[in-house]
Amino acid sequence: MEENPTILETINLSEKYCAPRDELLDHEGCFSEALVALREERKKLSRKGWIDKKMYIFCLEAISSFPEEIVIRDSNGDVTTWSPSQADLLSQDWGIVE
Repeated sequence: MEENPTILETINLSEKYCAPRDELLDHEGCFSEALVALREERKKLSRKGWIDKKMYIFCLEAISSFPEEIVIRDSNGDVTTWSPSQADLLSQDWGIVE
C-alpha cells in the first residue's frame, strides 16, 4: 500500500504560473488565470473558442445557506450553474468581458 504524499514545500501558484493582474486584460489566458479573475476580482469571463459569443461566466455570491457558485449566462439571457469541461480547463483562450 502506498503512503500518503508529504507536502515538502508550499508555493504560491498565482505568482509562479499566472500573469500579473494588470496583464489579464491585455492577453488571453489559461483557466487558472481566469479563475483568479473570476473569484477575487469578480470579473465576467468568456472563451474565444465558444461558439456563442454572447455567453460568459461569472461568480454568484454566497447567500444564506447557498454557497458561492459559478454560473453561465447565454445569449438568451438565461443563467444556469456551470461546470467546466476538460476543454475549458485546458484552453488558453480565456478573456475578461465587460
